[in-house]
Amino acid sequence: MPSSSSAAKSLHPSAREVVLRAFVEGITPEPELTVSEWAASKRQLKDGSSPEPGQWRNQRTPYLVEIMDELSPTSSTREIYCMKGSQVGFTECGLNWSGFVMDVAPGPFMFVMPTLSLLKRTSRQKFAPMIDATPSLRRKVVENKSRKEGNTTFYKEFPGGFFQAVTAGSANELRNSTIQNLYGDEIEGWEDDVDGEGDPWELAYRRTANYSRTRKAFGTSTPGEEETSRIEPLFHRGDQRYYYVPCPECGTYQTITWSKIEWQKKKDKEGRTVHLFETVHMKCEECGAKIPERKKSFMLENGTWVPTAEPKSPYIRSYHLSALYSPYGWFSWQEAAEKFVEAEQKKDQRLLKVFVNTVLGETWKGSGEGVSHEGLLERREKYKTPVPRGAVVLTCGVDTHPDRLELEVVGWARNRENWSIDYRVIPGDPDEDEVWEELDQILERKWKTAYGTTLQIAATAVDTGGQNTRSVYLQVRKRRHRRVYAIRGVGGAGLPAIVKHTPARTGRANRPVDLWSLGVDELKGTIYRMIEVKDKGAAYCHFPLKSKYTEEHFKRLTAEKTRTKFVRGRRKIEWYLPSGRRNEQLDNRVYSLAALILLDPDWDVLGKTIKVKQKAAAPKAKSRGKKRNYVTDYEKKL
Repeated sequence: MPSSSSAAKSLHPSAREVVLRAFVEGITPEPELTVSEWAASKRQLKDGSSPEPGQWRNQRTPYLVEIMDELSPTSSTREIYCMKGSQVGFTECGLNWSGFVMDVAPGPFMFVMPTLSLLKRTSRQKFAPMIDATPSLRRKVVENKSRKEGNTTFYKEFPGGFFQAVTAGSANELRNSTIQNLYGDEIEGWEDDVDGEGDPWELAYRRTANYSRTRKAFGTSTPGEEETSRIEPLFHRGDQRYYYVPCPECGTYQTITWSKIEWQKKKDKEGRTVHLFETVHMKCEECGAKIPERKKSFMLENGTWVPTAEPKSPYIRSYHLSALYSPYGWFSWQEAAEKFVEAEQKKDQRLLKVFVNTVLGETWKGSGEGVSHEGLLERREKYKTPVPRGAVVLTCGVDTHPDRLELEVVGWARNRENWSIDYRVIPGDPDEDEVWEELDQILERKWKTAYGTTLQIAATAVDTGGQNTRSVYLQVRKRRHRRVYAIRGVGGAGLPAIVKHTPARTGRANRPVDLWSLGVDELKGTIYRMIEVKDKGAAYCHFPLKSKYTEEHFKRLTAEKTRTKFVRGRRKIEWYLPSGRRNEQLDNRVYSLAALILLDPDWDVLGKTIKVKQKAAAPKAKSRGKKRNYVTDYEKKL
């Protein structure tokens, strides 16, 4: 029986043995083998790196077979693009292709991911275990001792070629090698312009020019927003194939779409809807049969890809696959239904966006978080009084500029239904008192309400992040008795609306002012979700029919957009302002909401105050009939 050291040597050949084997294999005719056939016969999934270790089985993800075969040398296809949901196995598909290249059809191979951290994780948790668990690959990769030049974390040499893993954020890495095979994963998270040299996908694809007849380019990603998506335009370059599966009852071929996923619902004793997620099924578009998810394996195994468009070139194919096709035992229809209902109940556009992108594999349509400035312009309404019925507290958000102050006054109800009351621009230098004295007039104004009473602005948030920070500190400190708060925005996903409270020095007698740091990403997301509410009631935004509320006003309110990025290997949503756009109206709305949060009003007290004032202002009844109730049901909920 050989020793463990001799066994290790047999598994990890020396460089001399690799060269000798390469010579023998170089004069051996290349077998007519496809990637899917290679995976089914040789690919091993290692325990710890896969939930289903052991021999690769094409039967688990049959929709990948055609794609893997199109990546084979026997196919004339040169470009393949896949727009997909998550948890459907496309990264493993790319790994199968890389293993096939190393083992059967050697050539230069480049693997590109959005960030270094994600690249490291994939290389260590996926690529390295694949080599270690697959004997035919172990024998062909130079043994990794003392980090030999031919075998590092991101570079592997094998007879006839090499494997190079790089990030999409470095133009130098994308253009320093001539390659035959290009695999780009999660390209939606790639930079738009890398190091000022242009689109990273195009930079990488140019490296395949010397292999114009035999090159292969494979790009995959879950999508992001429609306007900024990188994968959707590539998908449209191909023949846009969808996977059609048969109904187990009538045999009709059809796609698995969200409109066909159903489940039972019922009302509880309080009239609330209860979702019975355990009843989730797919409804056949032809016979109406209720197809349980346990029959999905049969459907997938008998499915077929159907092209739906004319490609830009006969050498380009493209595929779309949602997470609803995820194999039985992976991501389920029930999980999809639960995620959808959660987003709907919370009226959370961010959750809905994640659902559309990662479950349905579709782009999120709309501006930023799905906000349309045209719709807001049409929504304007005529208020009967400056402060309409329902608004019980006023806040103000002030944005500072070198030559002016811009502010918005907003009325709020308990359920955050809100009314834009007024928008003002106060010209002048914020370093001078005159500008702030004019702001005082607005803060002191008594606004007439629909209840026959008046309201004053209860809290004001003033931005201190401009060029006049020290002056703003001083002016806010003078007005702190009016609940005027100094605030500054802090960007970054995951931060709460109010990040922290710290004293800031004014510079005069070193007197501090209370400074509140805001998680502006969270607040902007909240504002956009409120703007998207279409039915009057909770979180609905009202706008007055006034001349100052122009189309430009709403363009600035909806100016910012979001895009998907990868930070330390994790998908993040980043806010950005497109070039040439302005966003003062959005900033003011954010600050006004922040003022409400900082104020933290006692809504019960406000509700009682409304009732008392409403009754006091009510006219006397002329008859002895039933006493009129001047407090509406809506107001009782406040």
